Amino acid sequence: MKTSFSSAIFALSIFAGSLAHGATVDLTSVLNNASFENSTGGCPVSWTCDSNIANAFVVLDPHEFIAGSNGLSGGRITPDGNNAVVMPPISGASYLSQGFGTFAADTDYTLTIWVGTPRNIPAPQPDRPAGPAGLIQFNFLGGPSANIGIGPTFGVAAPAVGQWIPYTMTLTAADVQGHVGQEATFRIRVESIYNEQVAAFDIAPPTPETRNSDTPEPASMALIGIGLVGLEVARRFRQKA
Repeated sequence: MKTSFSSAIFALSIFAGSLAHGATVDLTSVLNNASFENSTGGCPVSWTCDSNIANAFVVLDPHEFIAGSNGLSGGRITPDGNNAVVMPPISGASYLSQGFGTFAADTDYTLTIWVGTPRNIPAPQPDRPAGPAGLIQFNFLGGPSANIGIGPTFGVAAPAVGQWIPYTMTLTAADVQGHVGQEATFRIRVESIYNEQVAAFDIAPPTPETRNSDTPEPASMALIGIGLVGLEVARRFRQKA
């Protein structure tokens, strides 16, 4: 029995050790002007706009996303606040990026971003029907000048017209290995062939729509592990009886 109990304690130690990990940084609370509320037009404040993203910032109205049938609850037309960023306003490739300090060791970085396809091209562009963007990608950059791709490129299919969908991505500590201390940047890339192909983006705090309630929290997982160890102790005790 003593040997069985010692083995069980050792198994619990291994299990608990497997739960230990570094910090997780939610970039929603790190990025400045994450939901694009602070801007007066053009490139959103705190963000860097490249290529043909002029007039990207917009205040959306019900004409673009109809409340109650756009994938959002509570009669909202944007996931957070009143504003969103829509890109690109003309055909071609567009980039929207922001630095968030430097990469830290043993740290995961996570971000949930909402992607939408407006029903119509928002002002100040001429009002006309919109269509889904041809290519939507998110990635992280590092290196001495934040110009080297870090980790995977996260591609997402454009939502149906008039709809918002949340997309959660995680840059793991393993992805960051070799880049600790380097400048860190998050970037959005959109490509379209026609002027009417656009994508809207908004970054909002976690909501019931974006939380995965089926994922056990670390504390719950530890309790499950303790229970499994207890079952193993009982099984070995019965075998010896």
